[in-house]
Amino acid sequence: MSVTISIRIPAKLKKMLEELGIDWYRETRAHLENLVRSEIRKKVFTESDEVRKAITRMTTSTAKLIREDREHEH
Repeated sequence: MSVTISIRIPAKLKKMLEELGIDWYRETRAHLENLVRSEIRKKVFTESDEVRKAITRMTTSTAKLIREDREHEH
């Protein structure tokens, strides 16, 4: 499913796009797709930093957690 997005640009800009043979539809769509990917990447990095910081604040050592996990397996 797709939707329509309308933008208003100066007539001079539209004329320049046409003169230069720029496919503004394709370029606009590609830019928006790249923008979304970039913002998702930023969001994931921010969330992973928060998780990393939370793990760093853990008071129990990693070795102790692994030891306990191994003991419960047997």
